[in-house]
Amino acid sequence: MLPRDRGSRSLFAALVMHIGVMGGAVAAIGALIPQMIRDLGWSYTHAGLVVAAGSAAFVLSTTAAGFVMPRLGVRLTVTAGLGLEALGLLLFGAWPSIAVSALIYAVLGVGFGAMEVAGNDLTISMERAGRGQLMNLVHAGFAVGGIVVTWATSWFLAGGGDWRLVYRMLSAATLLAALFLLTRPALAVGGGVRVAGGPQARRSGGGRDRSLALLMVILPAMGVYVGIELGMAAWTSEFVVAAVGGSVAQGARVVSLYWVGLCAGRVGAAILHRGTRHARVILVLAAVAVTGLAITVPAGAIGWVAAGAVLTGVGLSALYPLLILLAGSEYPTRRSQAMGLTSACGGLGSMLVPLVITVVADAFGIRSGMLVYLVLAVILSALSAALLAMTRRHARLS
Repeated sequence: MLPRDRGSRSLFAALVMHIGVMGGAVAAIGALIPQMIRDLGWSYTHAGLVVAAGSAAFVLSTTAAGFVMPRLGVRLTVTAGLGLEALGLLLFGAWPSIAVSALIYAVLGVGFGAMEVAGNDLTISMERAGRGQLMNLVHAGFAVGGIVVTWATSWFLAGGGDWRLVYRMLSAATLLAALFLLTRPALAVGGGVRVAGGPQARRSGGGRDRSLALLMVILPAMGVYVGIELGMAAWTSEFVVAAVGGSVAQGARVVSLYWVGLCAGRVGAAILHRGTRHARVILVLAAVAVTGLAITVPAGAIGWVAAGAVLTGVGLSALYPLLILLAGSEYPTRRSQAMGLTSACGGLGSMLVPLVITVVADAFGIRSGMLVYLVLAVILSALSAALLAMTRRHARLS
């Protein structure tokens, strides 16, 4: 399952370490939003605008990185991304101004975007025959980071800790991850090149790109999926506090359980899914997410919210790595561009979907906002069914 040679294994470990810190940073705002909006006097819409600024920057960054990285090289892209991540985490929360907070979160989003494209490109270069095991494992690190940070944050807040300190510690962790990653000998110096020990991701169609019709389904599916995943991570804790009557610490722990579901699903997919029929797995997982949200949205007790959150996490778990892998493996001659656009659509979803939910929640209550996620999960299932039909048709024509 892991890369075969020592140099690639070391690089893979560094990527997992970084994405764990990145997952913690993304998850942190979900655990901290209840404390943040009460401390800074923000409304749901204000918090949504700050998060949307980071997502908009992520969209621009991933789109640009997909086209620029083959010229700049992976090492320079990684260096810039890590530096911006550390800077954004160091400064976020230092000023109560919504505009300043949005600007700093946008800096963080640019860093995340650069690292997203570079990390995915390096991982898919080490993948064996496009199976997706490494992609699922590396993104399981994202969920592990989310679990650790949200769980630790819940106890930190319960003890009266300052939420801003969480971001300072994440900045320090990013610098440590940067030191480890940038000193790996196997770090490639150009986008889309081979990494020692791992064959290029490929498919059985002779190395030609699929028609753009398939990508036109992958892109909105990614946008809807990421909008649900990050929106749930950001607003589940507030749902627990405002709709169910739980404490801030309890809300953070439910978010942590959501990340447990994400992690378990990604590790499970890496172990159990060894084939290349990714679209079928995507459809099954989307249906599981619908079931989880159908439990969460009407729940009136924390136990039911927690159960629904775990199931939703499992359903959403492997969708991101599998959609990225589809984009990269089905368009081998334009891999970094296809993955960059796919990640960008994910960023677009993470910007628009939670923003819509905040407006709905301000107008009709947080439970109505969460209902939107259930509707979107049904739409995601329909797009997943279309992906399965298209890949089956392509397989018959190949």
